[in-house]
Amino acid sequence: MDDDTYIHRIYEAVLDPGSFAELPNDLAAITGARSCWMLWQDPGARFSVDAHSGHWDAGALRFYAEHGAESDPLIAASHRPGVINRFGRATDVVGMERFLGSTFYNEHVRKEGSDTYWVAGASFDTVWGTGTIGLHRSRGMGDFDAAVMARLSRLAPHLRRCLVLRSEIGALRGLALTAPPERAMLHLDAEARVISLDAGGEWLLRSHPVFHYRAGRCALRGEVGRRFQGALRRATRSRAPIADIVFVDAAHGAVSTPPVQLSIFPSSVRRGHAVVIARPRVAEPGLPTRAEVPPQLSPREMQVFQLLARGQRRDRIAHLLGVSLPTVDLHMTNLRRKLGAQTIPEAIARGYELGLR
Repeated sequence: MDDDTYIHRIYEAVLDPGSFAELPNDLAAITGARSCWMLWQDPGARFSVDAHSGHWDAGALRFYAEHGAESDPLIAASHRPGVINRFGRATDVVGMERFLGSTFYNEHVRKEGSDTYWVAGASFDTVWGTGTIGLHRSRGMGDFDAAVMARLSRLAPHLRRCLVLRSEIGALRGLALTAPPERAMLHLDAEARVISLDAGGEWLLRSHPVFHYRAGRCALRGEVGRRFQGALRRATRSRAPIADIVFVDAAHGAVSTPPVQLSIFPSSVRRGHAVVIARPRVAEPGLPTRAEVPPQLSPREMQVFQLLARGQRRDRIAHLLGVSLPTVDLHMTNLRRKLGAQTIPEAIARGYELGLR
């Protein structure tokens, strides 16, 4: 299996539990490992098995997660700064003498009668916990060579992003939506890859007939998809990015859903990325909703709004306007208050709905 195919499967696994369960099988196959497991450590430091394949059975892995993982020297080493979020071999990260002499190896690996000897792995941090991937070979199979480790290095950022998205979605399960949300937000890069999303964004990708999620990317079907891609390109371009609005019709084939308005604007957090906020469309394009009128913004607030909508950061806005950062923060607070928004992305989207440009 080539890397592009596996990367495609990684992103399919974000929303598909069956695909996620297959990731260890494929990763073991392309690295020549006889087994692979994926563990999850929650903020309370409790370990659980997310997925596994090969030599270790489910019972042994469950016992390892509950009683052995916390003493595994490779897991401890993989959490260190400069090591976390990267694949490494026990040979390099821990040292084989220390690894083979550890209580973990002698009490959990050898006592199980396993001849597991060579190990490679990585731990990936997220806001909601830490995901760990382990790959194993017997002594006779030899250590993971440089070519395999280079391949794992290429796959590491994609595996981490998969775990970040899954953890974010998992944390929002209590907010799972069965009906169209009042608001959804997605953070996309220039290729429409999903960087993060909220519960409403997950509903759109899972349930809305026009939206679909494939290989880690958000796309829309039909002509509106081309308009969406155009708006995303304009919002993520490196020079003079601009915001835009795309309207999604109520019907797609035999399925009818409420019409949606997408506000797409440059991210102020990372250049080349965009924030997409989706809300039900309740008025004609370009007209304020429910007879609302734009709030009265001061000339300076309007300047700040326009610069934020173009993805400018706070410090850059302060420089361009010749004011201090606290002054910019005050204007941003006023914008949120006047536009009835909790966050700046919501304030920008709300301003666009009300005709501010």
